[in-house]
Amino acid sequence: MAFGSEVIPKPAATVVLVRDGKTGREVFLTKRPDTMDFLGGFYVFPGGRVDKSDKSEKARERVVGFDQGDFKPWQKYELEWQRDGEPSNPADLVYPIDFYTAAIRELFEESGVLLMCDEEQKIVSNNIYEEMRRSVNSNPDDFLSGAIKNGLYYAAFKLKFVQLFVTPQGSRKRFYTIFFSATLPKGQRAGIETEEVSESFWVSPEVALKKGESGEFPMIFPTILALKSILES
Repeated sequence: MAFGSEVIPKPAATVVLVRDGKTGREVFLTKRPDTMDFLGGFYVFPGGRVDKSDKSEKARERVVGFDQGDFKPWQKYELEWQRDGEPSNPADLVYPIDFYTAAIRELFEESGVLLMCDEEQKIVSNNIYEEMRRSVNSNPDDFLSGAIKNGLYYAAFKLKFVQLFVTPQGSRKRFYTIFFSATLPKGQRAGIETEEVSESFWVSPEVALKKGESGEFPMIFPTILALKSILES
């Protein structure tokens, strides 16, 4: 969809996963397969587009710990694909809460880390967590179905806003991406086999930034910006 020849950015969410390592703070970094059409061979944080299931009412009603009034990026920036009024299909609408559901799903699909909780807002780290890792694949609908089946809720309160990045005009593909940060939940582990991740590892943000800026780790500009934000936080 575009206005004239302009490519309209697609909504997306990314999560910078953080933990306390043996020598200090570390971030979870993944490498996209060299064969991928978009950013093949680049080092990125887990993330991706807001999917249809992420903005379904079934997903939205299972989000806890989210206050739209506190979502500053939404107040400051008008989403470009909605700037000319509401789309003809209400299902195309994207709201702030949808970035949280997408971020939590994408984090799970690309790292195996599950930011979901029970009714008492306790993050899961038991047999349910292991069952989700075994049974849920990269189909977004499966993630939501697994959450409903196991009585889980999206723990939006575990996500902290880092930055908003909109791909510049003129790019072949454009995204309106919200970057979040989250701490690795106790009792969980990061790392999962997937077609979208050829390599994943924990690394200090200082080392990741140095290798990103030197070109040893190919990175896009927003990834470098996110690393700098983590170092400054």
